[in-house]
Amino acid sequence: MFGNSFSQHARAAVFLLLTATAQTNALGINCRGSGLCDFFLNTAISGNEAKVLSDWIQGISAEGYTPPVMAQNRMYKNGEQIACYIRSSICAFVQNAPGDTSLADIRRLAPEIPGHKCKVCGSVPTGYPGNNDVKHGQLTFNYVKHSCGNGIC
Repeated sequence: MFGNSFSQHARAAVFLLLTATAQTNALGINCRGSGLCDFFLNTAISGNEAKVLSDWIQGISAEGYTPPVMAQNRMYKNGEQIACYIRSSICAFVQNAPGDTSLADIRRLAPEIPGHKCKVCGSVPTGYPGNNDVKHGQLTFNYVKHSCGNGIC
């Protein structure tokens, strides 16, 4: 009575579960982040945090702040804040990387987040564009509870 119909439903459920898992694991460059990212976008605090953080990381003045000169060989550890936009507490940091990440690599990656049409939060794999998988490391712009202040950390 349940045989064929049940097994078809079971197979469909397993397929959907595996597909969802594969999509999560394959998450590449994206505009995801804390639920507060949408709040900041929709309340017009700035709505342009990703571009501002990217500019500061590149050494470009934005929002009345001129970043200091930084050494290209400066290394950042996972979770270490690189730059923060204090009005919304959105910060740039690397996560899930197998080791430290150089400022040169971070500068290469930072423009990809606003370039992907992300306004406030987002992530780009550290191996992008060759490797579009964030599980090998990612530069992230996201809300943090305790930021380093405003500008380069």
